[in-house]
Amino acid sequence: MIEKAIEKLEKDELIVYPTETVYGLGGDAFSTEAVKKVFKTKDRPRNEPISIAISDWSMIKKVADIDRVEENIMRNTLPGPITYIVKRKQVESLKILAAGKDKIGIRFPSHPVALGLISRFGKPITSTSANKTGEPAPKFFSEIKLDLNWKIFGGKPFYDKPSTVFDLTQDELIRRGPIPISSIKKATWN
Repeated sequence: MIEKAIEKLEKDELIVYPTETVYGLGGDAFSTEAVKKVFKTKDRPRNEPISIAISDWSMIKKVADIDRVEENIMRNTLPGPITYIVKRKQVESLKILAAGKDKIGIRFPSHPVALGLISRFGKPITSTSANKTGEPAPKFFSEIKLDLNWKIFGGKPFYDKPSTVFDLTQDELIRRGPIPISSIKKATWN
């Protein structure tokens, strides 16, 4: 199952994969072609950024420029259902994902299937809900409406809402989710 998904990713095709919050739409985050397909598949405006998912700490260094405080917060709260917005590396595909902005969302999921997929692929993949922009995010496999030829079943999510989104560059909560802001603030001092 995961091997077939990796074959698709290596060919710049898109897949649907489970996370602990909702099902995600995955493509090679370093492939401009795959990234453009994600925007097209979701009918997402090019000025709305898309996050990426990683499976280990070395991947962060390939996509983001984070300082010690940001790294400490991330290490104390990840993996888990939170997306951190950080300063991005100057890579063309990341520029497209970030909608031209200097920041990018990073997700380090705790779902074993997502982690296994990203780890075996060896590179970050896109991390956005597997739905058309404006439609409800699919929490269950049966709710996936995108017409893609490769979807990985991962059971029901561990949480009943999308990930918390926190901008570390501005110290600002962007979207409430499973991880409360108090946990993020507490991680600053650990």
